[in-house]
Amino acid sequence: MRIVITGTPGTGKTSLSKTLAEQIHYPRLDVKKLVEQRKIYRIIRGEAEKTVNMRALQRAVTEWFRNHPNGIAESHLLCEFDAGADIVVVMRCQPDVLKKRLEKRRYSKDKIRSNVESEALDYCLVRAEDNYRDGRVMPIDTTRRMSAKTAAGKILNRQGDKVDWSAWLRKNAVRLAKS
Repeated sequence: MRIVITGTPGTGKTSLSKTLAEQIHYPRLDVKKLVEQRKIYRIIRGEAEKTVNMRALQRAVTEWFRNHPNGIAESHLLCEFDAGADIVVVMRCQPDVLKKRLEKRRYSKDKIRSNVESEALDYCLVRAEDNYRDGRVMPIDTTRRMSAKTAAGKILNRQGDKVDWSAWLRKNAVRLAKS
């Protein structure tokens, strides 16, 4: 079984993928390391962050899954294309809780705002559902810190969570528009 774990930064992808890989004895692909090792990026003048070549990344992840038909790949970028996964887990987190997690990581204010907005607008979930059809997408809500073992059990039993941040979005729309 090929499993993709994606979602906004700070939602628990890395912890879950490591625990799940140990629990079911699957190899784990850290996409961030793959991008660095294969230099699947470019640096745009004037920008602080690297821009990932998504076509090259899709080829690399798809190739990895061909070589690891039972494996787990993890990255926020994996919602952007179909890597051939059997299950796609989209990690979710209530936006205010996510903001606090990203502040602890010392993300810049712009990066925090961008990621909180992405989560509030269901960006990763919508992209994953667009790219992975046939009911392969499963949201998991990590707002209340669950153990990675509990989350792994939900995945293996295909018990996704109902996640809806629309009330939060209505309440915070003015604040988001001003930022």
